[in-house]
Amino acid sequence: MALDVLGYHEGGSELHFEFSERLHQSIFRNIKPKKNSPLYRIRDYYLTDCSFSGDEIETLSAALGSVDHLITAPNAEAFEGLIKFLRQDGLVRVAFAGD
Repeated sequence: MALDVLGYHEGGSELHFEFSERLHQSIFRNIKPKKNSPLYRIRDYYLTDCSFSGDEIETLSAALGSVDHLITAPNAEAFEGLIKFLRQDGLVRVAFAGD
């Protein structure tokens, strides 16, 4: 089961992105995010339950962008999809919900 990522826009519309376990492993297999990193909040695939708003979304997107070199070829398209999802215009809040 995928980690659910919900995006909320200013007008109230809601979008969904499925963050696969394989993509999550590709990102976190070789890094140990520090507690002050936005990646720390999404490091546990099954226990993640957090949200980002305002500038935190941009900070999360930048942090993910800094590890793009770790993404294996089979996950590159999904990773790009996640980055595009986080960089949408008008996005005011993003929520990550594990099982």
